[in-house]
Amino acid sequence: MTEAQAYEAIVQRWAAAWTAAQPAVPYVLGNEAAPGGAAFVALTFGELATRRITQGPTARKQYRGIVHVRVFGAVDAGDAPTLGLSASVRAALEDRTIATANGDVYMWTAPAAQSSKQGNWY
Repeated sequence: MTEAQAYEAIVQRWAAAWTAAQPAVPYVLGNEAAPGGAAFVALTFGELATRRITQGPTARKQYRGIVHVRVFGAVDAGDAPTLGLSASVRAALEDRTIATANGDVYMWTAPAAQSSKQGNWY
């Protein structure tokens, strides 16, 4: 599986799971423009490392990357709406194996970080 194929598998899994769970909340990929409205979710992808896992001229490679999911909510709406969206994000991607014809994509969980409540972005 190539990096592009893994990206496509993750996007397909995300789109299907997110639109089923939160059809009223839009999402953006990469550097797409933020939609209007009170809440949305943004996904960005990054490659961390590539390693060969077999020898020879047609060696297999393993790609390791990261999927950042950022949840944006309405100002002064409290934590409950964004916590609900975060639960839907976890249900869509956390600890999932995405099976494809080109191989499997394994999604592991990393610790989440909550931003300050002031709404200041640095």
